[in-house]
Amino acid sequence: MSETGNNTQEQDKKKSSLKKKKRIKRVLIILSCIIGVVSIFLLIFGWILSHTSEIAQHNMNAITGNVVYLHKDGHQEAVYDSSVNLVTDDENQASYNYYHPHEQPLRHFLCDTLPWILWENTEKDSTLPSERFSAWWTNVRYGAKKAFSKKEK
Repeated sequence: MSETGNNTQEQDKKKSSLKKKKRIKRVLIILSCIIGVVSIFLLIFGWILSHTSEIAQHNMNAITGNVVYLHKDGHQEAVYDSSVNLVTDDENQASYNYYHPHEQPLRHFLCDTLPWILWENTEKDSTLPSERFSAWWTNVRYGAKKAFSKKEK
């Protein structure tokens, strides 16, 4: 092969290599942007969740007036009705939290709330996943209002 042919092949290889490097660089930039956006979303979502109560989640099936008390450890909760009786029905009773709802809101959502939305509180819980999601979403909307209107002291 001639020297000109070798130079052309080498130039083609260099161009091809440069194109690959540029493609890889673009992909890495795009991935970095996606990771950044997802990280910001998770920070904001976690911040909103940390301001969210579980009032609607413990007032299912047209029940109103139930109040949720959360132990300072974040694991234990109790639900009382408007007559200050402990609520024990399957749809509205308290549940154990593996993660503190305000200190570890994303983990609480993934390990405590999401399983409740998908699989209910007990086997006798008559609510549907869509109803549980709706109750949770009501709490999130309230939490967002609370988070964004919170005045710093």
